Amino acid sequence: MKKIKLNKKNVIFLLICLAVVVLGVVGDQVTKGYFQNQYDKGNLPIVIVPDFLEFTFVLNNGAAWGSLSGNNILFFVLTVVALPIFCYFIFVRLKGGAFSAMGFAFVVSGTIGNAIDRAYYGDGFFNGAVRDFLATKFLGRLDFVCNIADILLNVGVIMVILGMLFVDVDAIFKKHPKKSGIEGDTKAEAQSQKFLYEDKKENKLDKNKKSLTENGNSDTINNQTKNTDVYSDGESDDNGGTSN
Repeated sequence: MKKIKLNKKNVIFLLICLAVVVLGVVGDQVTKGYFQNQYDKGNLPIVIVPDFLEFTFVLNNGAAWGSLSGNNILFFVLTVVALPIFCYFIFVRLKGGAFSAMGFAFVVSGTIGNAIDRAYYGDGFFNGAVRDFLATKFLGRLDFVCNIADILLNVGVIMVILGMLFVDVDAIFKKHPKKSGIEGDTKAEAQSQKFLYEDKKENKLDKNKKSLTENGNSDTINNQTKNTDVYSDGESDDNGGTSN
């Protein structure tokens, strides 16, 4: 795997992810504590939308819809294994998928939020009940009660799926069309001008070389002619001296 370069942009994004995780956990715990207090005072349920949504308070020892109730060891193992993996994927997705990386930050926040309940609100090892307070009333048998951590988890999973499939830069189904139009024409024209310039440059160099070669040959011929003339003059002088 290629190393992730922690440049300024990546560091800022990681800080944002960290802020999302922290704010999500704090918001989850504060709201759980608030509605638990309201329940103890007898102020619940509070109807938000009749036959649609209401605030209540329920202790859930399992997962969604109370499934896997009592499997505290399983929840502990899943939490310990999943958290480092989710954090790792935040780093992995930095370059190609900010959207899915943020989704993993949501998932980390939700995982920690519910893990706190399981760790601190029970009488044994990781067997605490998760505090839920937001109840649906329009799904019949599929109605559920959830909390901020559950919402973060589900929104995060949806963001990760959408990001990796469609939104991220390296998304599986994201189209990467070839550059065309004005930008493509401009680049093609620039490339053509570059080749034309290089051809002219090469032709000019060839002409210079040819010119230098011709000049060199001409100088050689002139030198040979001068030498011949000097030799001829010498012979003439010799002949003249002999005849005298």
